[in-house]
Amino acid sequence: MATGGSGSDTECIGWLFYEEKGLNEYVAIFAVTKDDDTLFDYIERKHPRAKICQRINFNFVQQDSALTLRGDFIELKFDTQQDEPTTGWSIVPLTEPCIIYRNDVDKFGKPWNSHPPSCRVSVRASSNAVPILRYTIPVEGATDPVTLIIERSLKGPVLGMRDLDYILDLLHKAGFSQMKWKPLGLALGLYHPTLKTIEAEYLRDVQECLEQCLWKWLKEVDGVNATGRPTMASLYDALEKIDEKAAADYIRKNEDIVDNPELCHYREALKTFITCHLTKVVVQGEARVGKTSFKSLLLDEKYFKVSTGIAEPRVGIYCYRRDTGQRYKLLNVTELEGLVKNALKKDALERSISSSAENQVSECIDRKKTSLAGSESSDLGSETVDNGDDGFVEGNEAIDGSSNEEETPGDGDKASSNGNEAPGDGNKSLLSKAVEKVLKEVNQCSGEENCLEGAQWLYLIDTGGQIAFQKLLPIFMPFSQVLILVVKLSKELCCESTAVMHCEGEDHNDGSPYRLTVEEVLKQIVSSIASGMQHFRESYKDHEVLRDLVPEKLQILTIGTHGDECSDVAQSKRILAEKLAEIIKGNDDCESIEDHHVVHVHEVDGRIANVAVEERGNNENCKSTKSSLDDIDEILMKDDKGINIPFYYYFFDIVLRVAAIKEGCGVLQLSTCISLGEDLKLSEDEVLESLNFLHHINSIIYYGNSEACSDLVFVNIGSLIGILKELVGHVHIIHSNKRVYAGDEDVIEGMLSESKFKQICKNQLDCIEKELQVDNIATKLLKLFLELSIATLIKDKYFIPALLPVRDVTDINPYKNREPLLFYFKKATPMGLFCSVITHLLSNFSYKIASTDSNFSNCMELKYHTEGVASFFVVLIEQINCIEVHCEEERGQDIVRENVEKAITSAAEKHNLSASHEIRFYCPCKRGPGSAGSDRSGDGAASNIGAVLKEKKHTVEVETVNKEHIFRCSDNPHTKCEDKKELWSSWLDAGIPNTPISNDELISPMILSTIEKSVSETGSSGSLQLQEVKDPMEILQKYSAKLTKAISANVSDVTKALLSDDLIPKGTINYIMTTVGVSTTDKADRVMTDVMGQLEASLDERQYLTDVCRILIKQGAAMKKIGNVVLKKLECCPSSC
Repeated sequence: MATGGSGSDTECIGWLFYEEKGLNEYVAIFAVTKDDDTLFDYIERKHPRAKICQRINFNFVQQDSALTLRGDFIELKFDTQQDEPTTGWSIVPLTEPCIIYRNDVDKFGKPWNSHPPSCRVSVRASSNAVPILRYTIPVEGATDPVTLIIERSLKGPVLGMRDLDYILDLLHKAGFSQMKWKPLGLALGLYHPTLKTIEAEYLRDVQECLEQCLWKWLKEVDGVNATGRPTMASLYDALEKIDEKAAADYIRKNEDIVDNPELCHYREALKTFITCHLTKVVVQGEARVGKTSFKSLLLDEKYFKVSTGIAEPRVGIYCYRRDTGQRYKLLNVTELEGLVKNALKKDALERSISSSAENQVSECIDRKKTSLAGSESSDLGSETVDNGDDGFVEGNEAIDGSSNEEETPGDGDKASSNGNEAPGDGNKSLLSKAVEKVLKEVNQCSGEENCLEGAQWLYLIDTGGQIAFQKLLPIFMPFSQVLILVVKLSKELCCESTAVMHCEGEDHNDGSPYRLTVEEVLKQIVSSIASGMQHFRESYKDHEVLRDLVPEKLQILTIGTHGDECSDVAQSKRILAEKLAEIIKGNDDCESIEDHHVVHVHEVDGRIANVAVEERGNNENCKSTKSSLDDIDEILMKDDKGINIPFYYYFFDIVLRVAAIKEGCGVLQLSTCISLGEDLKLSEDEVLESLNFLHHINSIIYYGNSEACSDLVFVNIGSLIGILKELVGHVHIIHSNKRVYAGDEDVIEGMLSESKFKQICKNQLDCIEKELQVDNIATKLLKLFLELSIATLIKDKYFIPALLPVRDVTDINPYKNREPLLFYFKKATPMGLFCSVITHLLSNFSYKIASTDSNFSNCMELKYHTEGVASFFVVLIEQINCIEVHCEEERGQDIVRENVEKAITSAAEKHNLSASHEIRFYCPCKRGPGSAGSDRSGDGAASNIGAVLKEKKHTVEVETVNKEHIFRCSDNPHTKCEDKKELWSSWLDAGIPNTPISNDELISPMILSTIEKSVSETGSSGSLQLQEVKDPMEILQKYSAKLTKAISANVSDVTKALLSDDLIPKGTINYIMTTVGVSTTDKADRVMTDVMGQLEASLDERQYLTDVCRILIKQGAAMKKIGNVVLKKLECCPSSC
């Protein structure tokens, strides 16, 4: 009698699908369910990149219950005779026996069971495998005969431009006639026009024509991808199509020559994928709150009291791996190298080719060494190679003839014997030596285990508590998954935050007369990190690897310290949890990481960190802290992100570190990195892809789009972060001793000359310059600060607002009878944004610092001055939820509003923020000091107009309908505010709203331009009413920077789409598709330039820009958002534009 849930006549559905794990390596998964939709949803969620290849229907055979306890089942049989050859292919079931029970099929889809029953099979090919695999697997236990068929084709590695010379040489040796270059090009997927262009350009020089033909093929132009990407297999097929079978057979037999022989055994291993689990955590809080002691306890590390020094000397990013016996283990470079090298050797050994092929490669190596003997230049192909059975480079013979001394990791950067070649300067001999050294150590590994697969990693980013550093650091942090907020249980969040640092037995402060409250600091930190995470998520939503790293919302975990100073810990935890929940709920890009998103404050007793690690368990206060740490650890592990990344990301990271390790440096030139990649048979794109990934997980720092520093790779992030810490620390000490300081006043005012910067950071800069033999590192870094908008150049000095102290900005309103304009952020002003806005205004508009002694990092007075316009003063203030703007003269309000709006947009882009703002004003419906109209002294004295206490301040929201402004109280939207409508409207209306133009008044060119475009006569007096009307070119220019950045993410597809509607010239697509060595940003900029040119030449500018936007909104979320905004702006344009 059968057992089970459903009757035997219930039809089941089985799907066979594949996940590609690497080159010619797959996991075949056979899953069974009772309906297609449920299974399809599962595959789409859990295996989004899987390829479905077979679908079968069957019924279970009823089993005798005496023979089986679990009921009916089917079994996959792998021991059957195969009709077609399977040589070189390995088909191994990952569970034996491979059985699926009907009971499990019935349970799938229930609330408690979201995984269908399945069988997994490993499918792998060696280099000598037959080209086509067709492996049959009978299914027993079905009422009718059913057979699964595993079908795979052998793939070769994708060829790149680096392989062109090899292919030409191979074709020559194969006896291929160059006269047949054109038929070969057609067979490879090139189009007739491309071949005709080549023929015309090279005037029937068949050798050059063949080279250009292959170059186009390797660039994957025309229909190359339709016939298969550039691989040796697609080259065989093309040769056979044009009846060059002899040449095809020769290349098939001798293709190993194409690879550098040292890499032939593990090239495939480098291109496999590693599954790992990664959690990126930022630890934040005020200074001296106990962040370092918490980290010490969580990670079972020794606690160093000096870690709370100026700018937190231990600020940095630490990589931990879960290990038995403790929660995490901090890995140094040597330990990380060991893991990667063992994993590579194990995988490579499993893929080792047959002994006959090894002998053939050895012969090739011998021939190549002979041919290169006596050559002055030395590359990887000319170094001594070990002919052992694993084929890795032995690497113990020096290239320049020096002795075979053993080296520790990182010694590969030593200068060569002639004494003239500096490590890291791009010298080929040195680079090959660095790669040779890593491969030698791979060869010496046991290769017994692959500890990378399934590894759980924690990247812990400790940012310190110094406010200047907090304002600078977000620009250097690509994203975070989890934010840990550390607060004092004995301190209310409304209290001022601590900014005093303890260093070498002394306390230092930054000279600020005021401290932000703890709540303000936390809100700005949350806003900055959450906004940065959302920007990253949007930017990389289509990236194969990075898209899986970022959660939908920033996960926040809260820690409470200093409970020993608290009279009622339970009460304090409850109050803090409620307040922290308000902060988290106030930002819809965040949520609590706890179960059901309920905020818990986990108490951690930092005093235990002073106890030796091995004795902490005996401490009387340890029990509750240990429980909290266990809970925190479990939460972090639960939230890790499983991703599949190419093995070469890991391996290239190790090669970079071996090449860069040098005392006090750790920086490489990009050309060095590309050359290292070439030694490993990585294309330039793969090198850049690796660098970007390592940058985004904070393993290195690399700014690929920077004009100043795109040629520098900070392999050791401390090489750059250390310079920032030295800078902040130096300024911090000066501010702490301001009253007795008698040195350079510019430093106190946030100004740095290049010479002063070199003096402050001399140790770090000198080391980098000596290592790279470059004498302009300081200039490069200062220009990078300009590009990142954390500094601006004033005369010959660099102004860095974040270095200034903060002041109390509770009640500042310097201009009588004026209302401030608010650029309002619903989720709090992101940390660091305000300083970036200031630098942008000083760099790009007609502003200068009004008075250096009255400026702070959260309050700045500027003076606007340009030819033909009477100057006026502007005060910008950073508030918790807004940037507050005060303008001395009403006539300048439109200029200031537009300039600040552009500055905010630009600063947000530079800081990778997704934050959006809206225009608001302070609401006067509650009275008290501070709303508006205090005297010019800026000391916060209240005026007669009335005011609102800071903690009671709220805003009015603005709605504009048919050019009429409606103001509503944000606390009570039913209340319309009218008493200050005229003052508020003056900020919103372009030109000089509601004011006749006077002959005595100077008007800026911007206003005059607006007047010329739109003047309407009103009333009998003939007064002029200005209206804000922008033509299509002005609209496009306003959003050009955002569009360029969005287009760069998918420049090829966008260009093709625009060309398909004849919106850009054909020269644009040729440039985008064929130009080598140009960044995607530069290509996107070319697209925007051509669009602007076409717009300017168009007879109907409005229609042209509308057509462009309708194409762009189909190219992804980022462009859709910008395109829709532009379309909305175009609705306001006259149709004649």
